[in-house]
Amino acid sequence: MHCLHFCVTFKIVSAFCQPLCTVVTS
Repeated sequence: MHCLHFCVTFKIVSAFCQPLCTVVTS
């Protein structure tokens, strides 16, 4: 799975993807 894709599309923040999500959504 691509964390970036999920972060952008679903705004899902998981324990594994959290750092990446933070960068992407900030």
